[in-house]
Amino acid sequence: MQFLWNRSIFCIFLIVTLQSFCAIKLVWLNPLLINASGEIFSLKNGTTFICAWAVVSFFSRIMGGHTLGKYAEKKGFIATQKFLISGYILTTALFFLSCLFADQFQSTKLLMLVISYLNLFLGSAALVSPAMYLMKISKTSDHVNISMLMIFGSGLGYVLAYAVSAECNLQIMSAIIFGCSLLCGYIFYCAKKGIINLEKSHTPEKQKPPQNAPNTVAKFLAVLIGGVCGAGLSHNYFFIEPYVLNVSIINARNFQMGYMFFYIALGLFMMLASRVCDFVDWSKLMFLSLIGILLVMFSLSIYDVSKDHIYLIYQVSFAFFFAGFLTPSLALVFSLFKNSQPFYNGIFWYSSGISISYLIGYFLSKDLLGIFHHYFLFVSPLVFNAVLCLALMIAVKLSIVSTHSKASNR
Repeated sequence: MQFLWNRSIFCIFLIVTLQSFCAIKLVWLNPLLINASGEIFSLKNGTTFICAWAVVSFFSRIMGGHTLGKYAEKKGFIATQKFLISGYILTTALFFLSCLFADQFQSTKLLMLVISYLNLFLGSAALVSPAMYLMKISKTSDHVNISMLMIFGSGLGYVLAYAVSAECNLQIMSAIIFGCSLLCGYIFYCAKKGIINLEKSHTPEKQKPPQNAPNTVAKFLAVLIGGVCGAGLSHNYFFIEPYVLNVSIINARNFQMGYMFFYIALGLFMMLASRVCDFVDWSKLMFLSLIGILLVMFSLSIYDVSKDHIYLIYQVSFAFFFAGFLTPSLALVFSLFKNSQPFYNGIFWYSSGISISYLIGYFLSKDLLGIFHHYFLFVSPLVFNAVLCLALMIAVKLSIVSTHSKASNR
């Protein structure tokens, strides 16, 4: 744990937080989606744009994961961060200028999709590459803490971005985002030498292990882990809000409180989970957490979420079990590809799972497939990912036990 109390690692944490803050979100465009009469855009235009957004964001994350994963393997972590920071400065500057002169959404929606594609292209590597880098140069006992720290930083940036979008108008919000991208560049410039020295002074193995091609099971498991993490982090937006509005038939209310409360609870439980992993095998913790997630989700019908305190109890229950899975998730991904191009495989397969869960979430939770508004469909991406992840973790565990048994018999 002492390895983590380091100025350079704290700077990496700040960079991850700021990059997550600068990642474009659909909620940022809400002010543009209001017409002159003050009403939200028409269903036809709104549906078309959300479809376009879902498809564009999906392909940008997938292509970004592949391209930046290859780039990170070839050029290294420092060069990848230079590319990411330059990309965030460019895209947030374009977003700021577009918002500064934007008057009608119809005239800017194509430009916004292009800017969003370029911006979200960077997001796949922004979280995973620092985690893979730090795990490569640290002891195995620190991997869960590194995973927790990077995910916590990303979540913090995500929450702060939502808070700014709720409190500021479009022009001020875009200026803050652009300023944060410049701040990210300044922090990296000041910390670059220390980050380079970090690798030289903490590399645990002098000889690099031989690189092996990852097997199909490892790739599929990484996709499922990413799918569970993506569906869980977007659980409020993609599932709880549509459930309240379309299944419970409750009038729209301020969901920002629920979002903020969920992420605060999740952050606290992640810190607790990282400590638990010092005494408990974290693969078992992830397994039990998946079971807990499924039990909480299927018990939603017994919660009267129209009452605020019950709504918050559900949020805390879900956050408690989800934290147990989320905290060591990147550590498990790294262990799958430790000797198999961890930058490329970790970034690409993990982000692919997140991208797939987001794409399905957009199509099921919005007014795109309205005739299918049903609770099970809302939760189906998380349910299917969780069930398949459970099954595959059991299969891998049984395979390891069988291999050890055969070896001992010889």
